[in-house]
Amino acid sequence: MSQLKTLLLGSWRMTSWVYEILETGEVLDALGQNPRGIISYSADGRMMVLSFEQIAARLRP
Repeated sequence: MSQLKTLLLGSWRMTSWVYEILETGEVLDALGQNPRGIISYSADGRMMVLSFEQIAARLRP
């Protein structure tokens, strides 16, 4: 297994998710200012992603 693959194994927490509109250079949050998510890579080649927009504040009365 390559060194890069070894370094990527495990679970990683999402701290941001942004995208750029190429025509204008504008950078926007894809899932709001505080997205939540995890990506996990296993040695057997499997990968799992969970991503959530933070909506709890909107659900409170």
